[in-house]
Amino acid sequence: MNQNINEKSRDNMYTYQFKEVVLFPFDNYSFPFRHGLQLELIQAKRYEQNPILKKGESGAPDNSAMAYYGTVIEINGTLYMWYLGKGDSDDSQLRICYAISRDGFNWEKPELGFVDYNGNKKNNLVDLDWNGKVMSCCVLYEPEESDYDRRFKMFCEIESETIRNQGCVAFSPDGIRWEQSSRNPVTHTRIEPTGLIKRNGCYYIIGQNAGVDRAFQKRVLIVLASYDFENWTDAVIMGFRRDDLPPRPVLLDYQKGKQVHLGAGLWDRENTIIGL
Repeated sequence: MNQNINEKSRDNMYTYQFKEVVLFPFDNYSFPFRHGLQLELIQAKRYEQNPILKKGESGAPDNSAMAYYGTVIEINGTLYMWYLGKGDSDDSQLRICYAISRDGFNWEKPELGFVDYNGNKKNNLVDLDWNGKVMSCCVLYEPEESDYDRRFKMFCEIESETIRNQGCVAFSPDGIRWEQSSRNPVTHTRIEPTGLIKRNGCYYIIGQNAGVDRAFQKRVLIVLASYDFENWTDAVIMGFRRDDLPPRPVLLDYQKGKQVHLGAGLWDRENTIIGL
């Protein structure tokens, strides 16, 4: 159902229009008034035909290893996936691969024909060379983008001789042919990103940051923001804290306390953002 929600901030009135209102019962803030209601988790059941996407044949860019660390986007009834693959060639490293599906269960790896790998271009590699190892890949699709060549936006963690696990971005008209930003790396902070959304004109990338030479000595969930996708905040927002009291300082000992391993993968349901 369509809903208009007015939120007044100081002297300005903002109107948000949602296609549907999503109530998320697992969030104990969604239902402040309850009577005869008990919230509990229902155990999930694994799909019997897993894995739905398998490693490629000999010579393929994903025949040695595969890692999701990517994105699935639905566009006009078709699902598009960007994931990481590694082949068995001497110079092979993690690269961004591409797959499509009509139902989410049966996936195809189209021969895109853009990247020469193992002597031929019959593979599903997107046209994007980071000159280093891709550690993660978050993609956003904006059909309303006025610049056609930037309808698809990508945020990656790159590890190379000159880039030390920092954020890099790229743009594409079709999700296959990509152009890197001249500003890369676009973050000073090391980040292992897992979720990317845009809310009220601002982009947010969410991930984890940890290590002796990083902002924190243990894995914590952080959020960076940008209004143009190329200039990102140096300061970060710490997430995953729902304390009644102000957040306690992060413990310095690397092995103590709770940690967030990979940030959160995000599902934007308009009035609710679900993070896993």
